[in-house]
Amino acid sequence: MSKYRCICGVKFKERHMAEFHIQMNQGHLILEQSKRTRFLVWFWSLPFNRIFRFTGAIIIYFVLINHFNISWTLGEATLIGLGMGMYIE
Repeated sequence: MSKYRCICGVKFKERHMAEFHIQMNQGHLILEQSKRTRFLVWFWSLPFNRIFRFTGAIIIYFVLINHFNISWTLGEATLIGLGMGMYIE
């Protein structure tokens, strides 16, 4: 996560690099992001569609197992896991 951000969109982790950017590009402005802002930017950039798809597949899997009282062998469980992984990707 970057702590410093220029108004042109360039991100910096260290202050001396941000100051060097200002020296090279006159008229630019560097903004310092607070910890809360950096956390929110990181949180909202998470791949929620993958997370919810994975969670939905797991819920469907457990509902089917518990409803129909199915016990899988190791090979079947492995193939189901691979199939769920391909579905998620």
